[in-house]
Amino acid sequence: MEVLKYRKDANSPWQEIIALKGEPGKDGKDGTMTFEDLTDEQRESLRGPQGIQGEPGKDGKDGEPGKDGVDGYTPVKGVDYFDGKDGENGAPGKDGEKGEQGIQGPQGEPGKDGEDYILTEEDKAEIANLVLAAIPSSEEVTY
Repeated sequence: MEVLKYRKDANSPWQEIIALKGEPGKDGKDGTMTFEDLTDEQRESLRGPQGIQGEPGKDGKDGEPGKDGVDGYTPVKGVDYFDGKDGENGAPGKDGEKGEQGIQGPQGEPGKDGEDYILTEEDKAEIANLVLAAIPSSEEVTY
């Protein structure tokens, strides 16, 4: 392992980096070497100690405005869209056939006071549905 010193220019402080000596690497292309050409050991050596953060760079200048874009496509009535008059309503559908009246169920046994007359939520829902089913619809009644 070897410690090398460098500085950015004559006025900047010296910085230290650590360089590992090992087997020579592959020849670079046109005298250059990419990060992928480095061994794992060489890549690790590039991390070095944490350096001092420099001053932030100056803000860049705004660029020139771009060229105006090409006009967009204007849709064509009758090809791309239609806004004609609405059609008429269709004929009403046929009424369905009414089913036959069901038969009367058998009479139940009388219950005991305070025991057999307690209704559950399910019983109440069933009674409500039977009452609603017995109400004639607006199609069956004329006023």
